[in-house]
Amino acid sequence: MSRLQCPHCGLRALSAWRKLALGPAGRARCRSCGLRVGVAPVQALLAMLPSVLVVLAVLTGIVRQPGLAVGAALLGIACTALAHQRIPLVRRQLTDRAAVQRARELHVER
Repeated sequence: MSRLQCPHCGLRALSAWRKLALGPAGRARCRSCGLRVGVAPVQALLAMLPSVLVVLAVLTGIVRQPGLAVGAALLGIACTALAHQRIPLVRRQLTDRAAVQRARELHVER
């Protein structure tokens, strides 16, 4: 199963950019069946860890040179984005069988 597939209907739920914008408590509607999905909360928090560590290093003065701070920030953001793409989507509401059936029928027609 792709990391962008809906856990309800099994079809593509979100774009990679939309998934990246979801936080641990965020949710969005699947573009195929319309049911709510989100990212796994624990894994989403762990994916944010590199960026959080960079912010803490700059705020505490561990990283003082501006060039090094910018480089660390870019690396932290890249690591967070890459880790976030590996997080599976999870259900954020009960599955509606009728919505899933409609989505699958429409997918076959295309």
